Amino acid sequence: MHQLPKMVIFSTGDELVDVHETPMQHQIRRSNVYGIQATLKEWGITADLHHLKDDKSSMLTEISTALETYDVFVFTGGVSKGKFDYLPKVLEELNVTKHFHKIQQRPGKPFWFGSNADGKKVFALPGNPVSSFVCVYMYLRFWLNKSLGTTSEVHYVKLKDDIHFLPDLVYFLEAKLESLPDGTLVAEGIKGNGSGDFANLVKTDGFLILPQKKQQFFANDVYPFVPYRANW
Repeated sequence: MHQLPKMVIFSTGDELVDVHETPMQHQIRRSNVYGIQATLKEWGITADLHHLKDDKSSMLTEISTALETYDVFVFTGGVSKGKFDYLPKVLEELNVTKHFHKIQQRPGKPFWFGSNADGKKVFALPGNPVSSFVCVYMYLRFWLNKSLGTTSEVHYVKLKDDIHFLPDLVYFLEAKLESLPDGTLVAEGIKGNGSGDFANLVKTDGFLILPQKKQQFFANDVYPFVPYRANW
């Protein structure tokens, strides 16, 4: 019998304030962790929330303590190349082995994954909310399914319109579904305003997975679709 892991979600960064606070011009609300926590709750998993300031010493102390308690760690932010992105170095000093860092995809490229000798797993997600959301659904859910012996059904839908995407990356395109009279599901790509536009997800039903090594995707072509609506 499989046991649910004990999970914790850490936000990182001095620029973040809680959702109940009014941010100043240089600040943003700490929304990512609540979205991830709610998603995990839909999957039957409870996760605690914590926040890390941009201070390497305190990060070392807090994460070291948490490694004694939790099985799975989800971090948001702190894994890019910013001046205060200490997280990869802190994890290294705490003997968490990096398995990979950065993936050829958009959004979500800075994603970091590692584990330690005690089997603790670390998913360090990008700070932009859409990027972190993609990584939760693509990688954290995949790991959970494998660990718990469950599966997620793969869905396929048709493109409604032509899509042009120049970078040589896997493209997770936010999309809205439409059901045609013949029973076909058609996905309309909704580009939004980039990986920081969390509100754009309200208008969409999931992500289309458009493969690497292509620049042109044509209407009526069929591609995998990852829904994030609980009632879909």
